[in-house]
Amino acid sequence: MRFALTVLGWAALVLGTPALGAPPNPPVTAPPAVAASPPPATDPDAVLKLIRTAMQDIIANDRPGAADTLDRALAIVESTHGAGPEAAKARSLWYEEGCKIFKGEPYERCMMYYYRGLLYLWKKDYGNAHACFANGILQDAFAEEEQDQCDFGLLYFLSVYTASLSGQNAQDDEKDLARLRPDAPKIGKDGAVLVICETGKAPRKLSDGVGHYELKFFRGKNFRSVRARLKLADGTTLNAYPMEDIAFQAMTRGSRPIDFILEHKAQFRENTSIAGSTLSTAATAAILASTVVSKGAGTLQIAGGAMGVASALLQMAASASKPQADVRTWDNLPDTVHVALVDPALARQGITVEFLAADGSVVASTELKADPDSNVLWCRNSD
Repeated sequence: MRFALTVLGWAALVLGTPALGAPPNPPVTAPPAVAASPPPATDPDAVLKLIRTAMQDIIANDRPGAADTLDRALAIVESTHGAGPEAAKARSLWYEEGCKIFKGEPYERCMMYYYRGLLYLWKKDYGNAHACFANGILQDAFAEEEQDQCDFGLLYFLSVYTASLSGQNAQDDEKDLARLRPDAPKIGKDGAVLVICETGKAPRKLSDGVGHYELKFFRGKNFRSVRARLKLADGTTLNAYPMEDIAFQAMTRGSRPIDFILEHKAQFRENTSIAGSTLSTAATAAILASTVVSKGAGTLQIAGGAMGVASALLQMAASASKPQADVRTWDNLPDTVHVALVDPALARQGITVEFLAADGSVVASTELKADPDSNVLWCRNSD
């Protein structure tokens, strides 16, 4: 009987461990949330639909619509993905990745905060803009479950730029920016107009491996524009600086929590299934042995029954751990974000932005012009 209770206790312990193999969540103090109260998230694709729509609104120059849509998306993300218990649940072994509420990969959440901060910058709401960029940096930290793993240079750059406009202190972000992008444009106190040029198409996300549990990323395809060049009114030409390679951010998260969990989830499923089969075999042997011996037959039958129950529980655990990777993706993001700082007087006279292919040929061009209140100009080409 003691053996039977031990087996059942061990099985219960396994089934009661929802995040086996997952690293502990570090204590993190997040900046103030900037999103509104979260709406009901009954649709697993709610966030994905919202951020796709927000991107379309930005391209169409519907900034109020984009801001409202992003706020709704971020409210869902912030209510389910953070430093508290919900974050651990989101990384649980016990839910199939593709069936969860979509909250995005770390680079996708960074881009949510990037665009929301950009929308605040356009309104000259520097406090909320800075909070958004800080939250984006935090989401990049979650990518490795360590706060010293942030390498999203674009967010540090925008944090420093926002601080330069509002007179805030951003010395720590300045140091991180210098470490990550030592050759980036230098941000001064002259109120230069920031020109942001986005090129290319979103990273691609695919599943691979046995059971499709491996999550792999690839650069987007079917686009030619990879660089941006600015022609100013005084005849000078300025190459925009490639501040962030979004595809690189997606492809270099080899030790992200989701990879760790998916890898060990598949291993856990295999090991648990094997353990369940082994116990099932042992249970059958014990029950059969009880039919050919008279002394101790009752004990053998009890032990065999206990092992049979444990086997069934472990087989259930194996089937509950579904390792299929989540391949939903924010597919209207850019490939690369380029930046340039331009004298306000020249920016008000007009700027011609040329999007260039890898061989230097011009793929497309657009005209930008700052009004007296402009501090950020934005354009995009995905051809």
